Amino acid sequence: MSEGKDSYHEQGSATDHNPSLNDKFVSLDGKNETVYNRETGQKITDPVNQGTYNRADPNSDPIWHFFQDMVPYYRWGNSPDDPTTTWERITGSYKGDVNATKEEAKNFRAQQNEEARNKSMERYYEHH
Repeated sequence: MSEGKDSYHEQGSATDHNPSLNDKFVSLDGKNETVYNRETGQKITDPVNQGTYNRADPNSDPIWHFFQDMVPYYRWGNSPDDPTTTWERITGSYKGDVNATKEEAKNFRAQQNEEARNKSMERYYEHH
C-alpha cells in the first residue's frame, strides 16, 4: 500500500522496532493484510498495528471498505487487547507502547495530559 494508506499501522512506540517504519501489504483480492517492519523485516503482530482481514477490498471497493472495515475498527480497534481510544484510532495518533495494556495506556495518556498542563501553566506564568 502507499505510504499514506499504511499510517494506521505506524502508531506508537516499541522496544524492538520503530513502528513508523512499518509497511502494509494487501493480498491481490484485498482481503488479507500483513504488516512488516522494513528495518527489521519482522512481521508486526501487536494489537495496535497488526494487519487485519478486510470484508471489502480497499482498492476496488473503498466505500464498502470504509463502512464494513474502517468504521468497526474506529469503534472497537483491531482486537480486544487494542489499547487505543476511539479518537486515537480515527486520527491515527496513538503515542504509547504498542504492547501496553489498556490500563497502562490510560495511565500514559494521563501522564501526558498532566505534563502538557504543567508546560502550559509554566508558559502562562512566564508571560504574566
